[in-house]
Amino acid sequence: MKKSLKIEALSEFLGTSLLLLAIVGSGFMVSKLTDDDAVQLLINAISTILTLFVIIKLFSEISGSHFNPVVTLLLRSKADFSNLKAVVYITAQILGAIFGTVLANVMFSDSAIQLSNSNRINSQTFIGELIATFGLLFVITLRSFESHILVPAWIGAAYFFTASTAFANPAVTVGRVFTDSYSGISANSIAGFIAAQLVAYFKDGPGGFYLHAPVLGRDDWQDYEYHVYEDKVVVKDPSEVIFEGSWNDFRQFCLGAN
Repeated sequence: MKKSLKIEALSEFLGTSLLLLAIVGSGFMVSKLTDDDAVQLLINAISTILTLFVIIKLFSEISGSHFNPVVTLLLRSKADFSNLKAVVYITAQILGAIFGTVLANVMFSDSAIQLSNSNRINSQTFIGELIATFGLLFVITLRSFESHILVPAWIGAAYFFTASTAFANPAVTVGRVFTDSYSGISANSIAGFIAAQLVAYFKDGPGGFYLHAPVLGRDDWQDYEYHVYEDKVVVKDPSEVIFEGSWNDFRQFCLGAN
């Protein structure tokens, strides 16, 4: 690995660690301070917003301040960004997320690793993650030079208007499995959250949601259209329907494919 890539990977690791330290650490703190759900969510959101602003500003000239696998995938498709670099970035982000969570656990509890029992996944939170991640990528696509302001603003707002409280980040989702605290998410929930986040990696403009073939267990690189209706999910390519059924059946379908 080239020296510059090592430094970029370290930047992604540290930035993602700090983000999870803020999310999980503030989650522990609010549980100690108040039982008011609205106040807990507000404090957790403010901590996340401020930390996002700082880390994006701090590391932007080193690694580009991705801290999120779907952001790396988005920028990989739009710039001279090698497959190796994308893999290194995503690995650093996931490891950084786990490390930041463990560090918060050590500060506030007796156990460094504690698997969450918080089951967050249902059709409402799935759609919430679609919206939160779609908006995040849309902001970055249109106004990347102002991401240190607009990304925290979007995530902070989405905390309050999405059912999922705007994870919008596969690395963050994985990291939060390792804390049984206010910020935790159970291992049973992460497949649905990450599927929603990857689905929201869109192209061809607003309204076009696409699911990349590897998520469906297919080895081609075709994108499959993804449609969410009130009572069902439909995945199709131009010539055939790949899947049609309930959200829960779709989650099992993705799990079985991988």
